[in-house]
Amino acid sequence: MKRPWAILVILATWMVFAGPALWDGNWFYLDDATMLVNVKKVFDGFWWLQPHAKSGRFVPLSWFYRGLVWEIARENARLTFFFQFLLLLGTSFLTFGIVRRLGGGNTGAVLGASLFFLSSPFAENAYTLGKGEPLQLFTILLGTYLLIAWFQAKSRLSALCCLAGSVLALLGCVWAKETGIWMVGVFIVAFSLSLYLSAAQWRGAGFRNRPLLIVLIGTAATLLAQLPAWLFPLKAENLAYFSYQVTQDLIQANIWFYLYQVPDVFILGGLGILFAATAWWKVRSQEPGASLRLAVTTGLLAVGWGSAAGMMVWRMALGYYLYTAAAIFNVVVAIFLIPYLTRLRESRYRFAVVPVVAVVALLVSAKLYGAAYGYYVSTTQREAMTAYSGAVTEFVRRARPDGRIFIENWPATFEGTGQTGHLLRVVYRREDLKAAGIQGSFDAWSSKPGLQTPSLGNKNRTRPDFPIPGDCLLRLDIQKPAYWVIRGITPGFAPATSEIERVGMRFVPVWRTRASHRSVFFVSPFGFPQLGETSVQATLQEVRGYGGPEAGAALSPAPQFLSAGSTWWSDGWVPKDFSLRIFMDLQNPVLRISAEILPSDLPGEIRIVGPGDRPIGSMRPGQAARFASDFSLTPTLTRYANQYVTIRFLADSSFNPMTKGWGPDNRDLSWILRKVELRRAESQPGPRS
Repeated sequence: MKRPWAILVILATWMVFAGPALWDGNWFYLDDATMLVNVKKVFDGFWWLQPHAKSGRFVPLSWFYRGLVWEIARENARLTFFFQFLLLLGTSFLTFGIVRRLGGGNTGAVLGASLFFLSSPFAENAYTLGKGEPLQLFTILLGTYLLIAWFQAKSRLSALCCLAGSVLALLGCVWAKETGIWMVGVFIVAFSLSLYLSAAQWRGAGFRNRPLLIVLIGTAATLLAQLPAWLFPLKAENLAYFSYQVTQDLIQANIWFYLYQVPDVFILGGLGILFAATAWWKVRSQEPGASLRLAVTTGLLAVGWGSAAGMMVWRMALGYYLYTAAAIFNVVVAIFLIPYLTRLRESRYRFAVVPVVAVVALLVSAKLYGAAYGYYVSTTQREAMTAYSGAVTEFVRRARPDGRIFIENWPATFEGTGQTGHLLRVVYRREDLKAAGIQGSFDAWSSKPGLQTPSLGNKNRTRPDFPIPGDCLLRLDIQKPAYWVIRGITPGFAPATSEIERVGMRFVPVWRTRASHRSVFFVSPFGFPQLGETSVQATLQEVRGYGGPEAGAALSPAPQFLSAGSTWWSDGWVPKDFSLRIFMDLQNPVLRISAEILPSDLPGEIRIVGPGDRPIGSMRPGQAARFASDFSLTPTLTRYANQYVTIRFLADSSFNPMTKGWGPDNRDLSWILRKVELRRAESQPGPRS
């Protein structure tokens, strides 16, 4: 690199777009904690070289990298972020080197390296620590750079070193994340094919076997890279995550999601195809540099579009999945951009200004969108991370031994609570503290009135026991006015209802923080950009009991009810056969069930039975959308005083939203359980749980 200004520009853009997470570097409640649980044992023997015992995943490079960072940084999140940002900086410099070696010019190389940070999927990958995409992209670009250096090497020794390094880097792509197994194969085939098609002079210049060597070595190494995972396949309990149907509706939904959320990725991908196709069509030169440029860019486009296509058939769509594709398209555009514009400017074509303006306008609009999206995501992510981490830290400071923190307001409550439990043990070293989740908490949008269908998918989860006095409740309220979806952060237009309002919980706020910022965003994919505020507020509350003093209800020393292991989704829906465990600590108890149904899908009769299938009563919703029913548990359950008993709800029918065309929700649903209350028959004192 002959001009120091190039280094300064890359470093400056790196600090502007990647540096802010270092200011408030904290652990997040998704992915990070699971990573920390595993990194502690990475170097116990050869753990990092083995397929994961539970999932069967084989990513040794990823675990080696994380284990090495753990040995240095330990629980220091800022230092861990620093190592990730060095990885991002290295990716930017590799972009610079690839563009410059393939004739993109110094200006094009600097543009490519700097604009890398303005791809819309960049921020969400950069501002969390548990994702494998950054390491995978680094190895792809490193392998590409070394392959180019192999063809351009002037000595046998340097050529041999570059070839060995490129093979190891492409192996690392597979070992960083399993999706590399097919991306590397696509890259190898495309690279070799383009060489044979465009570079006849290679065969007469002593390079006859080089493309064939890439295919043989690369394919063999790629297959061997995942051999341990094939020898130790996934266990049965983990296959459910990969067991789903690829349907036309799924593919269409994914395509529209990505076109709306991250259109800049496809704009750059389209420009890359345009540039490469123009070069293929016009190039008649036998100059090796032109042939090598076409070979590499064709291969990179195949990798980028192959990666994007793979996401179109995956079970869920999230913007950060296209990180690799976005970065690769950015490299290809940077390689061709300056030569393309220069050629048009020097041509005699009368209307050359038209394609120049069109290309520049598309590129600028894509990067402006990426900048707005990235700022919105990075600030929201950082503020949510800081608020969450601060609340958990305060809980640890004030928690009694064996205390519990109950978490609300995540689309995936089951994951946020589990991850928090990991953080309590690993980061805060408190084995006695526990984390649990309260369901009914701020799920995502509704595709049909009364039917909540979470945008990020919905997994089965069982209802935890309720808080008791002295436990803490964390509420993380995030107002996100844009339609942009960030994993693990609830959309601002979700129903603002809280489980604590349903069960009559009494609490006292003990800690609160709030942060806000103004961003440019879109409220719909077809609207105009708007300037608005995004706010994040975390409130830690200490639970004091249930029911207000005016209700005359005594504080309960134990949870009143919890799930008996059957499904109760966080949006309230239950299946045909649903069970609850009731703690019988009241005399003459009455069970009040508040429920809701869709009038067009009545479940018919809902029978309620106790132990031994002894009948308690039944509900017939009729045509009412919402209803409440009381059931006396005396004398049916009298002999179970001060014990837990299981009560089953058996409905006549259920339905599947996906088969009815209401959305991507593939659950079998029957009716909505909104609230369960245990009352005294004689005085009806109010809710006890």
